[in-house]
Amino acid sequence: MRPTIKTVLDRYGVRKSPAQKKAFREFLISHSQTHDYEILFQKYAKNGHNLIIGDPASAQIFLTAHYDTPPDFFMPIVASVGGIVPFTISQLIPVIPLLAILAILGRLIENRLAANIVREIFLLGLLGQMMFGVANKNNANDNTSGVALLLILLEDLPKELRDKACFVFFDDEEKGLIGSAKFKWAYKMEAQKVPVINFDCIAHGKQFIFSAKKGFRTSRANQSFQEALEKTFQGKDYSFGTAWRHIYTSDQLHFKKGLGVAAAHRLPFIGPVLNRIHTRRDVMFDEENIEALKELLTAFISKLD
Repeated sequence: MRPTIKTVLDRYGVRKSPAQKKAFREFLISHSQTHDYEILFQKYAKNGHNLIIGDPASAQIFLTAHYDTPPDFFMPIVASVGGIVPFTISQLIPVIPLLAILAILGRLIENRLAANIVREIFLLGLLGQMMFGVANKNNANDNTSGVALLLILLEDLPKELRDKACFVFFDDEEKGLIGSAKFKWAYKMEAQKVPVINFDCIAHGKQFIFSAKKGFRTSRANQSFQEALEKTFQGKDYSFGTAWRHIYTSDQLHFKKGLGVAAAHRLPFIGPVLNRIHTRRDVMFDEENIEALKELLTAFISKLD
């Protein structure tokens, strides 16, 4: 395993608290300076910071990933990145055990008012845990994988190609895509005209998913991307489709020319899914996925005019 990836997994694998995020940012500053990059901080809140490497005004492509990590959901999650029907079903599956727990609480507590109070407390506690609670201890796929890809691109991208790309590490994706929204409004002109390729959960799964909004599919960059994809992904399992064919709720949704990239498992009747995320079972990390995407992006960037 590359030393950079191992360092992030071993030392900065949890990036949820302000102190943990600060430690990672300090590592990224050092990493960037080692490879002759300058880094810009976009502070949009007391503890909210996006990290920008490159010039947003002159870049021909934005390459992005969120660096914050989620709370522990405690229950297995299987999230579809297929069409509207499997996506909706996958969102409803975690609700079933919760409804069962609420029903059990209602039966155990005879007083109806007390039962309702207990259930409301339970729901509020669960919602609080999902958004702001105890940090998930393992985040190899979500989203150390996306961070790792950007880091090795910073290491390996030929110097003559560097000015074409701007790297952005978003904060607070897990709280509702906040960091990417703040970046969009701070760089509104650039974010509208330049394609944004976002990487989230790319290290566990052999089917690569490319979820493209209409703005990306009709952009000049799409042809260069398709050429690079056909050349470098020969023999690999991948699907390039619309944002409705592959519903993928990550930071690319904020951008008109957004393209989301994930790695998924294919289940019968359901299609491509992400699993293990937001739980302590998120420990799988296939470095071959990262290297394959790095090769794809290098070929793609070299084709940009």
